[in-house]
Amino acid sequence: MYTVEGMMCDGCVATVKSALKAVPEVIEAQVQLTEPQAIVSMQEELGTEKLQQVISAAGNYRIREYQETEPAGASKHPSGKSRKLLGFLMPKKDCCR
Repeated sequence: MYTVEGMMCDGCVATVKSALKAVPEVIEAQVQLTEPQAIVSMQEELGTEKLQQVISAAGNYRIREYQETEPAGASKHPSGKSRKLLGFLMPKKDCCR
């Protein structure tokens, strides 16, 4: 599981997913915007550096291993979950191909 930075819209999600799935060692890639993450199933373990090269070639994205710790100062809903800005509420940006 990885955190992906730089995704601003559903087009970015599609671009990152497509780039990851184009890697021969990748069996499946699930990418989401609401919590900018990628879950990548691989035939053989690829380093984060290799995945970074792949998504950097696709656009201005950054990938790193997912860490469950909550960022400092994150706002909380009464339910205890982090408040997330949904992708459809964000203005369309010229961020993806």
